[in-house]
Amino acid sequence: MVSAFEIFAAASYMLSVVSLVLEAWLEVFTNLYFFVYCYGAVGLIVWVFGSTEIWKIQQQVLLSQGEKVAMDFKVSMQNESNMIAVAVCSSLPTGPPSLFNS
Repeated sequence: MVSAFEIFAAASYMLSVVSLVLEAWLEVFTNLYFFVYCYGAVGLIVWVFGSTEIWKIQQQVLLSQGEKVAMDFKVSMQNESNMIAVAVCSSLPTGPPSLFNS
């Protein structure tokens, strides 16, 4: 026989799963609304292929009045690309390839 506690635990688990799914869908549609509102019809393409955080930061930079905000964004993007370049270079093999190893 199933106890009331087990029924409550199962219902609680199902409620948390439904909540997570609804939260994920809400985030998807919120991002879609943001891109279409800010970028128009092109926003659909940006939504599919773009990074949400980068496009939101870019939109804030473009609408800002201060020069400092644009420079901070530029420095941030350069630092990020430098980190990616270092990570890619460190993962590459060093030295000449060996033709005789099997």
